Amino acid sequence: MIPSGVMTLIQVAFVLIIALLLLSVAAMPVFLTALKQLASKLNGSSNGATSKDVVDKLSHI
Repeated sequence: MIPSGVMTLIQVAFVLIIALLLLSVAAMPVFLTALKQLASKLNGSSNGATSKDVVDKLSHI
């Protein structure tokens, strides 16, 4: 016997997991592109920057 409300919680969790997976697939390329462009602007170069370069640049501000 399943207690009351457990099936609803399982369904909500399943929908939430699917929604997060879809969001990560749809939003990740947009966020990665924006972060790459931001890093290159902070670094002052057009070929992209490493995370160490961004940290160095931000530490001098």
